[in-house]
Amino acid sequence: MKDGKHELRKHISEMRNKLSHEQLVSASRRIQDLLFEVPEFQSSSMIMFYVSFRSEVQTHRMIEEALAIGKKIVVPAVSSVREELDLLALCDLDDLKPGAYGIPEPTARADRVPPETLDLVIVPGLVFDPRGFRLGYGKGYYDKLLKRLRPDVPTIALAYDFQVVERIQAIESHDVAVNSIVTEKRVILCRQGRPD
Repeated sequence: MKDGKHELRKHISEMRNKLSHEQLVSASRRIQDLLFEVPEFQSSSMIMFYVSFRSEVQTHRMIEEALAIGKKIVVPAVSSVREELDLLALCDLDDLKPGAYGIPEPTARADRVPPETLDLVIVPGLVFDPRGFRLGYGKGYYDKLLKRLRPDVPTIALAYDFQVVERIQAIESHDVAVNSIVTEKRVILCRQGRPD
């Protein structure tokens, strides 16, 4: 089953990497429009965004505009020692520099934010299904983080529509489903499934 997950990750990753810059920007703007209309986004004051990297749904503009409308923004930084994500306050995109795996992270680590203070978490990934299960990049950082959140904190994944497949097979006990998925075409309210 792990081979199946590897092949699915590889296939979707290749599709995503074939998108032109114009396609990335256009789809990401449509995703932003839909995300900013979601009630959970509108009612949240402290939002964790991932900082987009390569062909992921682009979040830099989303972060800028969320800051501009008064949202407090938190972004992750990899703690390789604890193999977890540190949550850091971000006030300006200029404070970001490439960190672990080349992913942009805040340069200062002093402004750590406890996960229990978050109102909403925006989640990346490679593959998703309508139950809310996801395949990330295989390190498990987000699964660990999602388990540390308050149970009432909504989680929203951002994805291009082709990243949503009918069903991810062989879900494991440590996998945590998201509440909803926003693509350039739709907002999916996930049928919170149980692991296979």
